[in-house]
Order: sequence, then C-alpha cells, then structure tokens
Amino acid sequence: MARSTCTELCTQPKTGHCTLCGSLDAGDAFWRRSGLAMLGGWLANLFCYVKSPDGWRAVGVLIGAYVGLYASVEARHER
Repeated sequence: MARSTCTELCTQPKTGHCTLCGSLDAGDAFWRRSGLAMLGGWLANLFCYVKSPDGWRAVGVLIGAYVGLYASVEARHER
C-alpha cells in the first residue's frame, strides 16, 4: 500500500536519497517490532534483570503489584 505510493513519489533518482522511502522503512520496522515481538523483548529483558544482582527490585515490584491488586479486588468484593 504505502510502498506503491513511495515508488510513484520517489525522489531517489534525482537526489540519491528518498526521505519518503526512509520514513516508510522506519514505519515498517516499528510495526515489525511491535506486538508480540515487543512483549517477548520485554519478558527477555525482565528475565535478564531478575537474574542480575538488582533483580530483587523487579521481584518486589511484581509482588507489590499483586498484593495491591488483590487488596483492591478483595475490598470491592467486600462492599
């Protein structure tokens, strides 16, 4: 879709560099990195961080988030 527009409007033969082509390539790279690939990267980084000497912070944050969410749901249930 966008690549056909780029080939019609491409200035590369004139200038040697097409800003439109570069922008479309950057947009394509963003969408390739997004979604499940991005989630996988976050999980891999989290795993590496937990294995590091400062990993107790990540574990503490996850446990705190769980306890906070549990307390919130329990309070709502009690009402």
